[in-house]
Amino acid sequence: MVAINSGQLNFTIDQNPYLQGFLPVLQCVLSVKYKMGGFTTNTAAGTLSPKNVDELVPLIDQGIR
Repeated sequence: MVAINSGQLNFTIDQNPYLQGFLPVLQCVLSVKYKMGGFTTNTAAGTLSPKNVDELVPLIDQGIR
């Protein structure tokens, strides 16, 4: 965040670590309990930039983003 706020970095791309941890567990439960096959999920790429850094920092600190 320091590099974004200081202007040294224009943007960065992230993925959603919460979904990357939650969805595999969900898939295991669905497979065992309901015999569902595997699925592919795109957890999407997010962008962190000077325009949204202040609103995303609390989510980053919580481990959501």
